[in-house]
Amino acid sequence: MKITRKEGKMMNKLLLIALVCVSFTAYGQKDTTWIVDYEMLRTVNATQRLNEMSKTRDTIIPIPKIDYPLISVRRETSFELQNIEPAKIKLFQKNPQLYKHYLKMGIGSYITPLVQYNFNSGRSRKTNWGVNVDHLSSWLNMKGWAPSQFDKTGARLYGTLHERKYQLTGSLDFYNHGFHYYGIPDENISKDSINGRFNNIDVNAEWRTANQDSAKHNFKVGIQYFNFFTFKRKGDTLAKRNVRENFAGLYTGYWYKLKTETFGVDLDARYDNYKFGDADTLMQPDSIMGRNNHNAIINFKPYVISRGKKYYVKVGVDISFDIRNKLKFDIFPNVEFAYSMINNTFTPYIGVNGKLKQNNFRTLAQENQWVLGSHEQLNEATVFDAYLGFRGHITKELTFNLMGSFARYRNMNLFVNDTTWTLGNQFDVIYDTAYVARVNASLSYQMNERLRVDLVGDYFYYMMNNEAFAWNRPDYRIMLSGKYNLAHKLIVGLDLTLEGGRKAKLLTTDPNALEKNGQNYRKLGFLADLNLNVEYRWNKRISTFIRLDNLAFQKYQLWDQYRVQGFQGMLGATFSF
Repeated sequence: MKITRKEGKMMNKLLLIALVCVSFTAYGQKDTTWIVDYEMLRTVNATQRLNEMSKTRDTIIPIPKIDYPLISVRRETSFELQNIEPAKIKLFQKNPQLYKHYLKMGIGSYITPLVQYNFNSGRSRKTNWGVNVDHLSSWLNMKGWAPSQFDKTGARLYGTLHERKYQLTGSLDFYNHGFHYYGIPDENISKDSINGRFNNIDVNAEWRTANQDSAKHNFKVGIQYFNFFTFKRKGDTLAKRNVRENFAGLYTGYWYKLKTETFGVDLDARYDNYKFGDADTLMQPDSIMGRNNHNAIINFKPYVISRGKKYYVKVGVDISFDIRNKLKFDIFPNVEFAYSMINNTFTPYIGVNGKLKQNNFRTLAQENQWVLGSHEQLNEATVFDAYLGFRGHITKELTFNLMGSFARYRNMNLFVNDTTWTLGNQFDVIYDTAYVARVNASLSYQMNERLRVDLVGDYFYYMMNNEAFAWNRPDYRIMLSGKYNLAHKLIVGLDLTLEGGRKAKLLTTDPNALEKNGQNYRKLGFLADLNLNVEYRWNKRISTFIRLDNLAFQKYQLWDQYRVQGFQGMLGATFSF
């Protein structure tokens, strides 16, 4: 039997214990003798000597480095060689070529020829000048009304000189407008008895400094002169039964920039001399037979403007001197504050201003060409116009503006049909004091140069002092215009105008007339005007167009007794060379 070393040590211990016990027993019994026979195999394993010296091990156990072999996946790939065509390089000029001449011609219904010619000197860093000539006329009459033929011819010569320290601009304008007072429902009236013609020559010039840096003094000086007159009718017995008007204006300004502030003052002077008929000693000097009015206005307008990254503040006044038969003195406010919010996407603004408007014959005739040749002229004063609004953009393409205002006007001009000296086919001018509340909203969308849409709406509420209504003025107006450009080849434009609430004062008996505050009137009805313009560009020089006006086929009235032509169409072409 083979006993391991461990088992051998255990048996030695047991044997030693047994011998001790027997020795104690033998000591008590001296005569007893014990003989023990025991056989065992004792083996000792050979020892091995360590060759390494003893070392002190660090407590930080190094992290073994493990290498992960990359598994390479190979896929079969294939490719085909394709031929690449050589690139074609086309050189362009830095700026597209400009054509100095532009001609537009067309012919429309009611035998309506159109001619427009423009000439421009071209690109230049210092000078630019040009000529504009245009003509539009209509040679057919509307059925059921007096002769309604008209013609408009205008020409303009303009120029600009740019220097490093100043800029000089000027223009010379000529305008001739022939028409008829056709607001009579009678086709048999002689056209020579109701004809009218305006002639205007206008000269403008302005010099101004071109200092853009701050801490620089800037000046401007401008002058204006025009001569506006009407032709005498063949049936008039008086040699001077026509309007002759001369106007001269001087406009000066000074401003000084200091960091974010601008200090400035404007000084303007305007003089108008209006004559009609003969104002001799045998006639009243200011009557229908003869008028001779001298009208002068002087404006002194100091102001301070402060601009920051998010705000705009302007504080100023307009001190006006109204010099006619007697001197009148007014001080009008000119204050505005705007602050940009929400990363310049929303800007509220508030302000109040006022002004003195010079009513001369030319400004009244531009508003209503059928105005009576002899009428009283009073300057219109906007005593105050307080407004509050919000403007900004919803997206990069969509912008908006919402504004409300409340204003007071003194000598607001209103047109009413004259029944004393005419058959109601001309308009006299009356004046009244009024408070006007207005709400204006606009929305614009523009997508690059391809599409643009504008929507504008106005609502007016008039509180008149003497008159029942603001005659011939609308209560609301909505205008929609859009333009679409398809690859610079096809251009489509659309315009829509809606007006309502206009009323005309009646000075004669009418069984269908309405009445308010002892004044008779009638409603002018709803106005809807829809126009379409389509142009196709064959190339950069030639295009054709078609224009369709009054697509709603509505014979609405522009003014009382003056309705417009029905549907109108025009076809034409443009040329650049």
